[in-house]
Amino acid sequence: MKKHLLIFIESLFLIALLGLDRWVKLWSENYLKTNGSVVLIPGVFQFTYARNVGAAFSILENQQWFFILIAGVISCLLIYVLFKVIHSQSFSLKGLCEKWLLILIPMVLAGALGNLYDRLRYGYVIDTFDFVLIHYPIFNVADSYIVIAVIIFAVLYLFVKPFSVRLEELLKRPEEIKSDESDA
Repeated sequence: MKKHLLIFIESLFLIALLGLDRWVKLWSENYLKTNGSVVLIPGVFQFTYARNVGAAFSILENQQWFFILIAGVISCLLIYVLFKVIHSQSFSLKGLCEKWLLILIPMVLAGALGNLYDRLRYGYVIDTFDFVLIHYPIFNVADSYIVIAVIIFAVLYLFVKPFSVRLEELLKRPEEIKSDESDA
């Protein structure tokens, strides 16, 4: 597959993820804010409109510029890594590592950008998912993308040796690849 087509597909995937996050947040703001929570499983789970001016568990409340800076830096870093992986000399869509990275990087990027958009537009993040059974902090789709992607990445990196080895190969600079070849 041509790299330009792959970047286009990755962009569409990212836009779809961002679209779902925005749609849920808009629904939350337009419906839940006015009508109150929607209970799916009584005493367990409900949709609730909440404004979060902090991070997870409302830590660092009202530190919006800190979160904006961190989200911006992480987003730039993820875009760089995605392009580095796709343009790597040894990139192959047949590899397990490449396939997972093409899913996981846009998920984390969509999570960071989705919450960044909220912080820039509203000054807070709109949260919706409320596990009342365990009194878990209310969260949103963007948060879910980040958590799911990081857990999958950690499991792959820690427990699937070919994944971690391949990731290191993909992220090497061209001069490192040449020196490895000359050492062999």
